[in-house]
Amino acid sequence: MDIPGFQTQRELAGGDASRVYLATDTAANRLVALKVVRLPNGRQATKRLQQARHAVGLRHAHIVRTYAVGQHGAALWVAMEPLLGEDLEARLRRGLSMAQVLRAFRELARALDYAHSQGCVHGDVTPANILFRGGPSAAAVLADCDRAVWAGSRRGEPIGTAGYMSPEQAAGAMPDGRSDLYGLGVVLQRMLTGAGPDAGGAAPPLPERYAAFRGFFGKLLAAEPAQRFGTGAEAVAALADISVDGLAPTRPVRLDVVSTGEIEVVAAHVDGLSAPAAEGRLVARRRVRRWAVGAAAATLAVATAGAVALTRPDTATALLAWARLSEGQASEAWRDAEALRRDPNQSLATIVAAYRRVLERSPGHEGAAEGIAAAAAKWKADIDQAFLEDNLALAEAKLAESLNIFPQDTELSVLFERLSERRRAESILIGARALLATQSLSHEASATAAIQAYQEVLRHLPENAEAHARLDELAAHYAALAERAATDGDVTDAMDKLGRAATANPEYADLARVRTLINQATTLQSEIDEMLAKASEHREASALVDPPEANAAEIYHRVLATDPDNAIARQGLSEIAEQVLAQFDGLLAAQDLTAAQRLVDQAAAVGLGDTAVNAMRTRHDAEALRLATVAQLLADAEALFQNGYLTEPVDANAVAALREASRLDPGNGRAAALLARIAERLAGVAAEAWDVGMQADARHYLDLALTVTPGVADWRQLRDSWDDAGASGG
Repeated sequence: MDIPGFQTQRELAGGDASRVYLATDTAANRLVALKVVRLPNGRQATKRLQQARHAVGLRHAHIVRTYAVGQHGAALWVAMEPLLGEDLEARLRRGLSMAQVLRAFRELARALDYAHSQGCVHGDVTPANILFRGGPSAAAVLADCDRAVWAGSRRGEPIGTAGYMSPEQAAGAMPDGRSDLYGLGVVLQRMLTGAGPDAGGAAPPLPERYAAFRGFFGKLLAAEPAQRFGTGAEAVAALADISVDGLAPTRPVRLDVVSTGEIEVVAAHVDGLSAPAAEGRLVARRRVRRWAVGAAAATLAVATAGAVALTRPDTATALLAWARLSEGQASEAWRDAEALRRDPNQSLATIVAAYRRVLERSPGHEGAAEGIAAAAAKWKADIDQAFLEDNLALAEAKLAESLNIFPQDTELSVLFERLSERRRAESILIGARALLATQSLSHEASATAAIQAYQEVLRHLPENAEAHARLDELAAHYAALAERAATDGDVTDAMDKLGRAATANPEYADLARVRTLINQATTLQSEIDEMLAKASEHREASALVDPPEANAAEIYHRVLATDPDNAIARQGLSEIAEQVLAQFDGLLAAQDLTAAQRLVDQAAAVGLGDTAVNAMRTRHDAEALRLATVAQLLADAEALFQNGYLTEPVDANAVAALREASRLDPGNGRAAALLARIAERLAGVAAEAWDVGMQADARHYLDLALTVTPGVADWRQLRDSWDDAGASGG
């Protein structure tokens, strides 16, 4: 179909309801992906058009950019960023490493976080709507936002795909952000297991090798929305705490391998390794220490195999020959690795792989370990230099390669967050530029949005020259308008314009001169009195920092822009800050982090003051981290409980996790209930041990049960009876 203003080159995809073309936007002189959708009739067409137009406002590195939306006859057209890479299904057929899988999840979770903050619920998070940008970074990008559900609007048409929809969405309810995170959870299972939902929509079971992820998926795929992660940021924080040690970080997950068999656990599986001769001795012990059997059996099997091999002369000779060969191969591998390290054109993956080949032949080779550490350090230094040179593409490429090789490196995680901050600031800058390019500086709504955008950039990047320059430009523009209004005798307009100038840059040099000019107006005091009265009305109506352009805080700031020493305005702002902090405290107490964040953003937008705003931001972030940590500890404890790690090992057991959760969240009912279940299981194990004659073990586990839950009288009586039996020799 021909759409005015676009020259179509070829069709990229097509279906019954829509087609996507590669096209040139002749007005903007850029290549676009042009989606053409057949519109429904009547009011539904208007709703669908409005729905698509909302997507133009989304600006995020991991969301497909929507440039423009329009209607031509009975068709809706959407001009989008042309991503000619692969979708998730295609990438999985070629293979994604574990590091790439986890990175894609983080990118998509952050994209959803941003979309939800803008009032957008995607509603159809599926592999088909996840694309990858080309190049070494292979960043995951969320597509099809032109069909999203937006806050304050009714759903224009049914959306969602069977199997990826949350239970409430499948039942016909309006989806929210937690519905999107449910869909992303099913997508992650698809990436890890290679299997999608079955015909009935059920997600595939999680293989045993991913046991560490069970608590995480329990939270992602909870049937009740209230039991899921509240935000993508919470999910990303929880994912960071999951250890993937033992999972090969670079071997690919593919759909064309049965059960994604190329993802292997590095440690050997212990099933079937226990020696038959030892089985009888382990039967009774297994009833008490079920979780220790796997490791003991694996150790026994390895020791037995080594003893048998070394008792055979031919085998021993072969082993000695192999050792000499291995030593020679290690020396050759070391020379190769050193040569590769000195070659500036070699990738980090190639260098690290070479040193790892040395370690395969000589596990204690110190030089190889140091070589890997040095290569990793150099790559981090290169990333830092790329940041300094503002070369984000190079930083992203090197960071992607580093994360692929060292997915657990915390320094790389910090660099990733730094890159995300830079990308976010860059995205905000692009949006602000576009806003001011389409509207004049005098368009007040656009100017207000641009001022807030540039100030947000400076929050992330305080030294950003463009943001400082554009804020100065806006301050100069509105100071000039204020001067003109004062000269014309329009004091109200002059005060309004001066207030906008001061919001853009309160230190702008020309403000004092314009302020003096306004103060010379004979009607100034009456104007100030009217503004103060209006501010009081807004406060009585609880319009402290919202809605925009009609709240008390903004009016007080306009008064102070002209009369900096006005006591009433200063006192009013101080009282508003206290009231907002009280509201914020209430929202935190109710654990409504979304509303608390919205209040912080509103306070920042009206310039309530860095002290109050920063204090709220700090406390919000701390509370979000606390709740996310408690949730992760509880999930970890559940998983450890299910796998039998009740009180051991010391650094990873269910009781320790629950004690920490209770410390962070005193009175947590879920933690108390699970501690009670653990104590009951320990007491049960103690009774079983006593029955088979293992008195010492029985006392040990009953003591553990009483340590976990001290107040159980029956257990204390049982312990006393056992002590009496021991004393009498029974």
